[in-house]
Amino acid sequence: MKRSIFLSLTVAICFLWSCECEDLTPTVIDEFPDPFFVVEYGVGPPSIGNQIFIGADFSAPVDTSTVRIGESVLFEGLDELRLDFSFGSSLSFSGIVSGCNQNSTDCEGTIRIIFKGNGDVVIRSEDGQILDGDKDGSDGGDFVLPYTF
Repeated sequence: MKRSIFLSLTVAICFLWSCECEDLTPTVIDEFPDPFFVVEYGVGPPSIGNQIFIGADFSAPVDTSTVRIGESVLFEGLDELRLDFSFGSSLSFSGIVSGCNQNSTDCEGTIRIIFKGNGDVVIRSEDGQILDGDKDGSDGGDFVLPYTF
């Protein structure tokens, strides 16, 4: 009896070693999608009329219905800010700089654009992911874009 059990185990072990078991590889389900964050941004200096242009690229396409000036996008140092266009993961804004001569490009100041990842109204990707503004790997946190000119 002991001999037949030993022989059975030996055959089973040899079979497993010779098995090409690629189809037995476990499937890994990605429960943690890549974070949604600002990849890069750019700001052009104020032009005549104090107009300034701001561009931001995100890691995934943006749900533009969540981009709300004054709610999910805040600004300081500007009289106004508007979303000019969006294309996939890119957003382009323009604004009017506060406190500068309208007929001059010689203007100094600081602006801040804040993309909200915290609070009741936040920026989301098209698949519903909340902005990871502080890039800590989890949803939430505000992204602050400071610019001095």
